[in-house]
Amino acid sequence: MTRRGPCEWIIAGAVAWLIAGCSPRTGAPPDAPPGSTPGRSQIEREVLADGQVTFAELERAAFSFVECMERELGIEGNATYRDDAASFVFDFHDPTNQMEERLAGTADEACEAEIDDITSTWTDQQERATPERDRYQLVVECLRARGHQVASADPAELSRANAAYPEDYRECFDVAFPTPRP
Repeated sequence: MTRRGPCEWIIAGAVAWLIAGCSPRTGAPPDAPPGSTPGRSQIEREVLADGQVTFAELERAAFSFVECMERELGIEGNATYRDDAASFVFDFHDPTNQMEERLAGTADEACEAEIDDITSTWTDQQERATPERDRYQLVVECLRARGHQVASADPAELSRANAAYPEDYRECFDVAFPTPRP
């Protein structure tokens, strides 16, 4: 196991936060056509030309980010997709132990900016694809598969199901709403 300095963990955490979609969205107004934002990076223009981000394109953006960080800061890194977090997590290592001096500039921000619109679009797509109500429908289907009578995903019906079948309800809830693991 490689020993990491506090600065390396900070960058890894900040980048994971960014790729998870918690960074502010930049770029065009919502009604602007895809690819029309001045100042978008080449990879953003290519990936967002159709207004959608596939998993392969998200992965390409993650690799591009790692390459940029390696090039600009002289560090080593990798990107790993985590289903439980629905995002890429980055691990960076500084073989020269000079990362803190290199971070005094804005290279890391420039690397983040190259893929920010891609990660924001991916996050938006994921949120639209599985809204909370659809996830509660998964709870209902899970309970039905276990032989329980549940009429709908209505909050009152779900509350009755929880009271009647607390153990099964919790297990089905955990399937529909998985908790990210560190």
